[in-house]
Amino acid sequence: MLFRSRVPVYRRDNSGQYVVGVDTATGKDRDRSAVVVLDKRDQAIVAAYTSNTITISELAAITKDVVDAYSKPAHVDQWRIRHNHYQPDLIVEENGVGEGTVDRLRTMGLSVQTQTTDVSAKYDGLLLAREAIVDGRIKGPKDLADEADELHQDEHGNWKGRKDLLMAIGFCLRLIRRSPYITTKPHADPQKTVNAEAILRHLRRPKDRGW
Repeated sequence: MLFRSRVPVYRRDNSGQYVVGVDTATGKDRDRSAVVVLDKRDQAIVAAYTSNTITISELAAITKDVVDAYSKPAHVDQWRIRHNHYQPDLIVEENGVGEGTVDRLRTMGLSVQTQTTDVSAKYDGLLLAREAIVDGRIKGPKDLADEADELHQDEHGNWKGRKDLLMAIGFCLRLIRRSPYITTKPHADPQKTVNAEAILRHLRRPKDRGW
């Protein structure tokens, strides 16, 4: 998998179903923007990117690059079976500067689901992400391990420490919980498919004579 934006890839396979989560940030102090791709089948990290210097326009461009890389155009395969266009589920934080990123992505023609990071969503998402790491379901860059080690709650119950990748992963996991991996059936064009059973019935001779 090659990205124009040089996003680090951890699984070189684009044949599954994916969800892309985006945590937006202003870049102040240690706050970073993060883009994460998870495979719906096993919730493994496929690709991940973080930066505390990019603008919202650059973040939107990188996100589009990632989504395009894991999208599939409508096509007819070698067996003449028609497959519909596929875009990975895309969920983006809309708080603050995230609203501008969402607007730019929609202007680019992408289908976007938004995530408001209120107290409930943040708690649920971070907990899901940390549990997935502890269970060994999610592995990725060293930054992820550092974030998991730093993550803690203060005396007021507020989450502290770096949590950019964890937040993006949490968005993905919450979306996967609502929209899990499913086995899809391609659409066959009856005018272009072959009825093998009919051909065999036509060629088959009486039972006592074989073929």
